[in-house]
Amino acid sequence: MTARRPRTVPVVLVVLVAVVGLVLAPAGRAEPPPGPKPREGTAPAPRVDPERAAREAAEKAAHRRHSERVEARDRADRMRAEFEKTYKAGKVPPAAAADFEKVVAAYRAAIDLQPSGEHATSCRQRLAGAYIYTGDFAAGTRVLEEAVNAAAGAKDRAEACYSLGLHHLQALHKPADALPWLRRAARIVETIDDPQERTKWETAIAEAVGRCEGKR
Repeated sequence: MTARRPRTVPVVLVVLVAVVGLVLAPAGRAEPPPGPKPREGTAPAPRVDPERAAREAAEKAAHRRHSERVEARDRADRMRAEFEKTYKAGKVPPAAAADFEKVVAAYRAAIDLQPSGEHATSCRQRLAGAYIYTGDFAAGTRVLEEAVNAAAGAKDRAEACYSLGLHHLQALHKPADALPWLRRAARIVETIDDPQERTKWETAIAEAVGRCEGKR
């Protein structure tokens, strides 16, 4: 009787079992340590144009100063309106003296923010109006003459002279004193470049001159 030979397992089956074992390995099996993370680089800073930055800063500063001037002028206007609402036109009574001085101080504070130019001329005209309301025509005249001396630019100087001329014509009823200021304004208007602006002032001045000559 011959001995039985042991049965051998095919090589293919062994390999298959090994592969299945790897696939079915527990999920908690330790993974190999990760490699080093790539070094994070710093994003380059945006390029700044020095000229543009300076220009934008200057524009913001100019806008802020303009807003401050407008706010100061409007504050003085409100104070003047409240004064005129409270007290009748005419000489300032003793009880109202402190309130009127506050109005004057408010306009002066607004003027100090830009003593020369259209803003200052406008504030001085309003301050002159406040003096005229109280019957102090001499003070109103001084403030308007101050505006003429501090005006800047053709349009601003023409307006200041025209305003002083109207003051002599309407408030003081002195057309002869108004004419020199109106004619001075007319000469300045000739230097204004904008034709529409020039025509507007020529018309206004001619009308005021006609009124002066009609009253002489």
